[in-house]
Amino acid sequence: MRRVFTIAAVVGLLCVMAVPASAEKPFVWLDETFVVEDAPFVDEFGDPVCEFPVYVSETVKLRGTDHYDKDGNFVFGVFHARGTSYYYSDDVTLPKAEHWSWVSTFDVETLTNPMRGNSWGLIGILEERGRIVFDVQTGEVLFEAGKWPVFHDGFGPLCDALAPPA
Repeated sequence: MRRVFTIAAVVGLLCVMAVPASAEKPFVWLDETFVVEDAPFVDEFGDPVCEFPVYVSETVKLRGTDHYDKDGNFVFGVFHARGTSYYYSDDVTLPKAEHWSWVSTFDVETLTNPMRGNSWGLIGILEERGRIVFDVQTGEVLFEAGKWPVFHDGFGPLCDALAPPA
């Protein structure tokens, strides 16, 4: 999930740079679906999340829109990512998928990136839900409400669930 935060911060900056198609209608600058199969599951630095290889196969839908006032001035940008992810190791495949949805709104006035997130399907293993606000320039968390165990505590429960049998 931390990779979504990194993506959202970059996307927030891209929202500012996109050119409007017309004044009052939202400009859709991204509308893509892609499938990832058998990819190593790593953190935002490209490091493994467990002491053994973990893989993910997922379908991801991305949509980005910029919104403008009647004079054509940028007001805010929205980035929505949603998907279904299956996690497995060489020895174990989790029986359920993780379903997730993240909505990030970039505020150009305050340079903040408020996000709403939901993750379900793997309760107790990967479960994040609530709201979190980042300072776009520093990455600092300015506000959070809800549960964000992966963001704060890492992927321990996922690694435990996918560990090779003893």
